[in-house]
Amino acid sequence: MIKNIRFDCGSHDKNYIEKITYDNYYIRNIDIETNNNKYCSSFDNKAELNSTSVFIKKLDKNLSLWATVNSVNQQSILSLIWKGKLGQVVIRFEPIISNVIHNKYCDNCILSVISTVEKYRKKNILPSR
Repeated sequence: MIKNIRFDCGSHDKNYIEKITYDNYYIRNIDIETNNNKYCSSFDNKAELNSTSVFIKKLDKNLSLWATVNSVNQQSILSLIWKGKLGQVVIRFEPIISNVIHNKYCDNCILSVISTVEKYRKKNILPSR
């Protein structure tokens, strides 16, 4: 994903991150911050990591995983942050992801399990896009 970002927050970058966010149910928002102090987002609000953000794990040289608890509704939000020479990209996931990703079987694994119950889907309890 990063290789397709120009880090200029021009129309290409904005359209690219808006499309990724729109097409992916699990992504809440993608932000780009350039080293030239330009900012763009796939969503109008600028959400920032704050004092309640907790570093979880460095996944790669440029990639780390963070968790933030939303103070308004107490939802846990996971964020991937990629930092490089041109700036940083922050991908914030929907709250459901914190219930889906587990590191309980091995330290270097991310296991995903998603299950649904058909009767809930019929009652529209599960969100849909």
